[in-house]
Amino acid sequence: MPPAPHDLRREDLIGRLRAEGYRISNHQLLRWVDAGLLPNPRRTGKGRGRGTEVYYPRVALLQARTLVRLLRDNRNLDDAGWGLWALGFPLTEWARELMLDELKALKGAFEREDRRYRAGKPSLLDAAGKRRPPRRLVQMRKAVKPDKMPRVLAMTLRYQLGTFRAREYSAEDWDRYRDAVLGEYLPELLDDPGLPTTEEVAPALEEESRQFGLGRTISALKHVEAHQLEQYRNECQWLTELFSRPDEPDKALMARPDFITFFKGRHMAPEGDANFRAFMRSIGQTRAPASPLQRWVAAGRAKAASPRTPTP
Repeated sequence: MPPAPHDLRREDLIGRLRAEGYRISNHQLLRWVDAGLLPNPRRTGKGRGRGTEVYYPRVALLQARTLVRLLRDNRNLDDAGWGLWALGFPLTEWARELMLDELKALKGAFEREDRRYRAGKPSLLDAAGKRRPPRRLVQMRKAVKPDKMPRVLAMTLRYQLGTFRAREYSAEDWDRYRDAVLGEYLPELLDDPGLPTTEEVAPALEEESRQFGLGRTISALKHVEAHQLEQYRNECQWLTELFSRPDEPDKALMARPDFITFFKGRHMAPEGDANFRAFMRSIGQTRAPASPLQRWVAAGRAKAASPRTPTP
């Protein structure tokens, strides 16, 4: 099949990037294509045994340029590829598989630790109460005694797995679990007299666990239509930009855990769609957000179409 009129020869693509100051090699292009982060090139014969020419679609220039910039901040290809998708490049199935692989690995790890803990075998949950805790658990350890940490972490783990059962835990367990969660996320509320009671919280947490557990999340992510996933991507990225500080541009790309949380509330919650639309109306947003890429393209077209002021 002959190249499209605006396709770029591989040599021209590399030349354009190098002229802009990006050190790109053919090997790097092939590596990025193999990783699924650049569109597959098209090969066409030169005729009479003279070999082939390799052509890339025009979008590959902008995509490669953006990928190089993302890799400057983080050399991890998965994170850079996620950044490309967050910006709006056509990597939806790649991003879906990345999220599914990570969630399946997390689910498997949680299930193994839960089995070991239930069987009384040494587990990471036990270790968390004996050794110096990981940085992410430091605040939790301040609110919960070390010997109670395994029980609290087991509750957290089962909540994530969707197997959280309120009746399995005592009032003391619930008090420690509450203190652990608040100590981690909202330590200023630890002594607040207005906190809800165990009787109010327990049924709601059990229902949340059942509804948003890892198994259900994996299934929902696997079966959601691509166009819906892209819509949620655009919404979550738009909100990330909205609530990011102007002096922290590196935080204006949505993180994968943040997107998964958004996906649960937006797609899996019974009132997710209605709640999100009501929120958007409350902040004056009446149109579905476009991706950053779509906004860039629209701005470029508007600039090109605007009449130029004659130079005096």
